[in-house]
Amino acid sequence: GANAPYLVRLFPDGSRDPDFVPGLNGTVYALAWAGEDQVVAGGDFTSAGGAFRPRVARFFLDGRMDDTFNPG
Repeated sequence: GANAPYLVRLFPDGSRDPDFVPGLNGTVYALAWAGEDQVVAGGDFTSAGGAFRPRVARFFLDGRMDDTFNPG
């Protein structure tokens, strides 16, 4: 639906974690692990976590954007 987030984290029972809020404004097409506690998302978005991140952003597993990663 219109209120569905573009990236979610699921609990083992399949329910959505409401505390995981990466703040993306567009579709995610690819995910990749980036170390033990981070994931990189790529897709058709320009904003992540309230910051300008065109098409790629890195997140901690709790949903916070890693603001030290900015590929430009």
